[in-house]
This record gives sequence, C-alpha cells and structure tokens, in this order.
Amino acid sequence: MRRIKYIFFFIISIAFFTFLITNCKEEPTPVTPPTQEPPVYENGSGEIGTIGGTVRVSDPSSKLYSSFVQIPEGALSENKTISITLSDQEVPAPNAIVVSFEPTGLTFAKPVKIGLPYDTNTSLENLSAYYYDKETETIEQLNVDSIDVQKKIVIEIGRASCRERV
Repeated sequence: MRRIKYIFFFIISIAFFTFLITNCKEEPTPVTPPTQEPPVYENGSGEIGTIGGTVRVSDPSSKLYSSFVQIPEGALSENKTISITLSDQEVPAPNAIVVSFEPTGLTFAKPVKIGLPYDTNTSLENLSAYYYDKETETIEQLNVDSIDVQKKIVIEIGRASCRERV
C-alpha cells in the first residue's frame, strides 16, 4: 500500500511539474515597429506620403532659397511628388516672384505650412502672399502667419499652388 502511495505521489508530482512547465512559459515581448521619421528634401522636390514630410530649397544661389512646404502626418492619403519651382509667369510688382508648388491643385486633408522668401528691400508692411486658382482664374490673398528673420513669410494653407507678391 505504501508503494502505491509513492507511485501515486510520483505521478501527481510529474503531472504538476509538467503542468507548470507547459503553462508558465515566458510570453515574448511584443515588438513594436519603429516609427518612421517624415522625410526632409533639401533640393526643392521630394516624395511625401501619409507620414508627412518637408520639401525645401536649400541652395543659397536660388531665388527660392529658404522656400519650403511642410506637410503634416495625415494630410496626404497617398504618395505625391511635391516640388517647389520658380514660375516664369510675369508679375507687375518689381520685387515680386511667383512660386509654384506642385502638383498644382492638390488639396490636403490637413493644413500645410509654406515658407516663401522675400526681398529685404521690401517694407514688411507691403509683404503679402496670394493663391492663384487656375480653374477659376482667380487670385486670393492669403493670411500671413508670421515673418521670420531668415527672410521668409510663413503661411498655413490647404492647397499646393501659391503665388507670392512681395
């Protein structure tokens, strides 16, 4: 009888340790995917997608030097090549330039910020920015959010085609 108790105790012990070993596994640490940093393009053109990004002109010899478009996460639903170019469109004001943000007519789900250079010989009171709508052939004055010391005006806008008059 004693032997049966030992055998029974031995079987129960093995079952208990088997249960512990199979059910007390260490759970693997969940792996979180690395967050992507929004891209920054310095040459005036780049592909921006759902995570947002910035395109700017960093060439000091360019008339567009310091121009930028900053697109927040969620403003685009798919990848688009965003470009900043100097338009050859004539402007009546002597110190004015026309900056094109392409693709023309692109609408964003969230407002984007654009920065436009200005001539330091221009009075700050005379700085203004305009949007030209090709479809309706109308010009709309934009609200300037700020004017910074790096010779650019900053505007928040929901379109990618802008005209600047300085």
